[in-house]
Amino acid sequence: MKLNLGEIFPRRNIIFFSLCAAGILIFIFLAIFPYQRALGKSDRKIAELKLRIDDQRNYSGLYQFLTKSTQQKDGLVLPVPAKEKLSRTDVDKVPVTIRAIAGKSRMSVESIVPDVKALAPDSKYLSVSVAVKGRLSGFRGFLAGLGEIPYLEQIEEIQIRRIPDSKEFRVKMWLAIGP
Repeated sequence: MKLNLGEIFPRRNIIFFSLCAAGILIFIFLAIFPYQRALGKSDRKIAELKLRIDDQRNYSGLYQFLTKSTQQKDGLVLPVPAKEKLSRTDVDKVPVTIRAIAGKSRMSVESIVPDVKALAPDSKYLSVSVAVKGRLSGFRGFLAGLGEIPYLEQIEEIQIRRIPDSKEFRVKMWLAIGP
């Protein structure tokens, strides 16, 4: 016994079925697949944007801190005293002043050497070489303290040398001296 599809399904039904199946396949390939691809691209873009938003949220605290710190100008301004000249009789107080500044900045003084030749009657400046030992953060405070000395004319040279457990800083400066 042979089955003939033509007897079970009329030929016309098979053609309609084939046309409907082809129409459904065409609809799937032309409408649903491109839509699925577009959805996949959109999902990837959304995921990337979420990552960027999370990064922005993570950096917002840093941004707020930096904007506040830039608005606080008073905390960053170093004091600049009125310029004065050191009296020749007060030259012996220079090492005491420098030791006090070093103590405030947690630095230990190795040496303070004023240039005695500069104490001639016609000289206007006194050269002083200072060697201190400590950490870089303390040296920053030490330099700020030196800046508060009213008779400091200029810092000519700074040398930094690494030694075990800390650093050695050598500063050569010029002090304005008067009569």
